Amino acid sequence: MDDMAYEYRKQARRARGYIALALSMLLLEVTAKTPVQMWVQIAIWVFLAMTLWRLVQNRSGHLLITNSRMEVFRNGRKLGTFPLARITAARVRRRVFGNDECMLVLADGRRAFLPPEAIPPAERLCEELHARGVPLA
Repeated sequence: MDDMAYEYRKQARRARGYIALALSMLLLEVTAKTPVQMWVQIAIWVFLAMTLWRLVQNRSGHLLITNSRMEVFRNGRKLGTFPLARITAARVRRRVFGNDECMLVLADGRRAFLPPEAIPPAERLCEELHARGVPLA
């Protein structure tokens, strides 16, 4: 492994997911004991279903940047290895709503988009790429 590697891991099962699960279960308990309108119960069930779906899916991402290469993983599978010398530019876009985006422009003209699960905060990603000599577009 090269010196000074930067590693970023992200997993869907985080504290916020379990807090949302506990909140939805608490709301269901309260609505079971007090009379509420049907649409309120439906909204809580939808929220609970979405929370459970996210926890079950458990999407994960992993990004490893060394002085010579970048490795990208999603859900435990290696998606690719990009030698830094073959990356002509990186475009990092910070979005207000939704996930940040990162596109790599390779020397042969191809473009590679990093999966949202493997993208660290935009500022940190830009710092790491700049420190390793990858031009930012």
